Amino acid sequence: DFAAVVSEDHQADEPLVLMCAEGSLAKGAAAVLEAAGFKRVSTLDGGLRAWEAAAEEEGAGVPPLVIDEDGEGGLTGAWV
Repeated sequence: DFAAVVSEDHQADEPLVLMCAEGSLAKGAAAVLEAAGFKRVSTLDGGLRAWEAAAEEEGAGVPPLVIDEDGEGGLTGAWV
């Protein structure tokens, strides 16, 4: 159960930001957490692909994503 796993490490009133490649899976996961009583859940609109596109725009002020050797990536500490 996703909500049970998250609740092992996070309190229901703690702010959480969920991310996935395009944003749709994160929105579904956020709905599950909200239904389980998590109160401060947000998602990254458009997902990591939107972040990456914004980072490529000159002067956008968005830092690039970091990709690990295993092809995974994102932001340090972002994964549950």
